Amino acid sequence: MNYLRFDLQRFIPLLLFLLGATGSLKAQYYNFINYNKNKIYEPVQGTLKPFFEKINQLETQSENQKVNIVHIGDSHIQADFFSGRVRSLLQGRFANGGRGFTFPYSAAHTNNPNDYITKYTGNWEGKRSVSRKTFSRWGISGVNAVTHDANATITIRPNTEAGKNFRIKKIKIFYPVFDPRSFHVHIQTDYGNILSKHTDRSGFIEYTFDRPQSSVTLRLSKVTHYQKQFIMQGISVENDASGLLYHAIGANGAEVPTFFRCEDFDKHLTALNPDLVIISLGTNDAHSYRFHPTEYKRNFRALIQDIRQATPNASILVTTPGDAYRGSRLNNNPSRARDALYKLAQEMHLAVWDFYDIMGGMRSIEKWHGNKLAQRDRLHLTVKGYNIQGNLFYKALTKAYENYLRKLREQ
Repeated sequence: MNYLRFDLQRFIPLLLFLLGATGSLKAQYYNFINYNKNKIYEPVQGTLKPFFEKINQLETQSENQKVNIVHIGDSHIQADFFSGRVRSLLQGRFANGGRGFTFPYSAAHTNNPNDYITKYTGNWEGKRSVSRKTFSRWGISGVNAVTHDANATITIRPNTEAGKNFRIKKIKIFYPVFDPRSFHVHIQTDYGNILSKHTDRSGFIEYTFDRPQSSVTLRLSKVTHYQKQFIMQGISVENDASGLLYHAIGANGAEVPTFFRCEDFDKHLTALNPDLVIISLGTNDAHSYRFHPTEYKRNFRALIQDIRQATPNASILVTTPGDAYRGSRLNNNPSRARDALYKLAQEMHLAVWDFYDIMGGMRSIEKWHGNKLAQRDRLHLTVKGYNIQGNLFYKALTKAYENYLRKLREQ
């Protein structure tokens, strides 16, 4: 499967203009989208109740409340158009708890989401767990940026989109903190002082600041000859306000087994402390000519078990892969992946958002492409398409939440 390998960040303004991104929930109506099927399916009632309880507390109590969502996926999530739209809508209703998990994709020489900028100096090498010939100590992102240059730096600057306000009052830097071969990491701020620094056994170092920062720069230092490298595994950008954090964690080309290679996946997931885990994996699994639903379901089951062991109190929601082409021909494997996920949801008490059915089912990708909602590969959506997908998901999730509140009032 081929992916764009240039930095999309440079081309985002042109893409937004050409592809017609929309910021409105009152988007154009398309008769091929099954709006009436846009709902969250819970084979066992109450699957999302723990998550809904947390956001209800956020709405009603607000003070010192944080709700965490972790959304794990592939290239659809790395680009962050779909997940970014959901983040914007949810934080618009439930308050902004911070940007959440980010990665300096530019240092790994791959595409970066458009709502933050990352810059780097020195020599960095990208290592991706999707490459089976590559080995590294990956965290939850499945992507590492590795340097052997103690003078190398990474800078992250959020708020590149109009209307965004991700104040940086706290950051978590994920890397192998107790590896004696690792360089030390330090923070350079725009203004103000560092209030505290905490090294956590979950595999991160946390800094808090006395003032909100507009950007932060990570610098390295070497104090012993044993220190040879630094493995950047990710950065969580947070604030000190009550609100919702939406951690979008995607890796181009990721399949379900991709995350089995991530040694620090469980620790990092525990550190992010999700109330809801959303999993959007299956596009690449189903793209293979060797795809088998039984194996896909077995791998997905193992991933769910890992997630539940790391975060036993989190609700889990899976999204089905959309209709897609494989090369120049329609691929019927996404429908088989969808069926496998429904069976798994019944067996493991998962919630399901069936994007395959909602977008129109078999051959609907042709209509999405014909209406400039899908790219020419008929696999990825356009910015406008991802915005529509995000709107649909937000509506389905908040409708399920409103149903929870209605039942709560009737008790």
